[in-house]
Amino acid sequence: MKKFLISFFTISTLLFNIAFPAFADDAKKTIDENKVHFNQISGEIKTLDSNIQALDGDISSLNSTIENNKNKITSIENEIKTTQGKIESTRKQIQDGQDVLSDRLRAIYKSGNYSISNYLAFIFESNGLADLLGRINAVQKIVGADTDMITELKGNEQALQNDINNLNDNKNQIVKLNEENTAKLKTLVDKQNALKESKAKFDEQKAKVQSVIEENENKLIANPISVIDSSSSSISALQNAVTTLKDLIPQLSTNNVIDKANSYVSKGNNLIDQKKKDEAKKKEENKANSNNSTNGNNSNNNNSNNGPYLKTLTVEATAYSGHTITAMGTKPVRDPNGISTIAVDPNVIPLGSKVFIPGYGYAIAADTGGVILGNKIDLFMNSKEECTAFGRQTVTVHIISYS
Repeated sequence: MKKFLISFFTISTLLFNIAFPAFADDAKKTIDENKVHFNQISGEIKTLDSNIQALDGDISSLNSTIENNKNKITSIENEIKTTQGKIESTRKQIQDGQDVLSDRLRAIYKSGNYSISNYLAFIFESNGLADLLGRINAVQKIVGADTDMITELKGNEQALQNDINNLNDNKNQIVKLNEENTAKLKTLVDKQNALKESKAKFDEQKAKVQSVIEENENKLIANPISVIDSSSSSISALQNAVTTLKDLIPQLSTNNVIDKANSYVSKGNNLIDQKKKDEAKKKEENKANSNNSTNGNNSNNNNSNNGPYLKTLTVEATAYSGHTITAMGTKPVRDPNGISTIAVDPNVIPLGSKVFIPGYGYAIAADTGGVILGNKIDLFMNSKEECTAFGRQTVTVHIISYS
């Protein structure tokens, strides 16, 4: 990811309508300036991801709380319905008791026996004190029984009504809390959507940058691929192209380009094998049909050599290390047994050129520098100690191929 984002800022000027510094003398300076932007944007992306994840947790918690409150409201509503049913039942019992009492009073009234004198007569007609007390108690029970029943039922009704009032209060509190939570949820979702929108813009920029990186990497491998695609390439040229691709693959970051390079390595090796078979067959035919086999062999031997270089230069060389990205958007490497990276003046040695430097090895001209002008080059080393040991030297540069 870090490697990708560094490449992003190396070429980010393309996204802001500023000319890409490839083939320009101030490319290194531009890259260094973009490192500051890289650190800022890298931190911003990390913060966005962290905030989005935090909001995910808050939203999940609020949704859970709202759902629990909804369940509580449903439970309270069910309790209210049950209590209302009890109230209706109690009211019916009160009404039934009142109806019984009314019927009894009407019956007494119709019989003409409903009067205080009748109750008094019933009491004073008692036989003895015990009977008197019993009759008084009986009258009290008759008079108070129905009244007590009605009073008790009304008390039960009031208690149930109080329960309903309490339940409604609880329900209203939960409804209010849910309304507040719903408002908070909307705020969090809006905030998260804004963060996701910002992140989507970064993702879009990354996609554009990835496209530019892929284009540059395709240019980097274009020369050896063209050699492999050419029907007139010699075995030595094909071998050189395959070697170049193998050395470039570790420097690539785009899967499509890596797959393409690997595919052409296989294709190049197949062509080399086929050409060797064809040449061997041709040698046998020449031996059988001509006495000039020696000349034919010499010709074949010449084809197996590296052949003449495209150009040879004598330049002043210095060394550098610790660079994070090249002007071509690749990471600089130092591989004595493979292909290394050098910085050049593009007006003298075009970017993407493959060169051979005695004492240093094969390299790709992939970088530039503000002080690398004219016949000057900068050799990439793996440490400052190696740079110090190299110092400043005059070296020979053999250009093998151009990008």
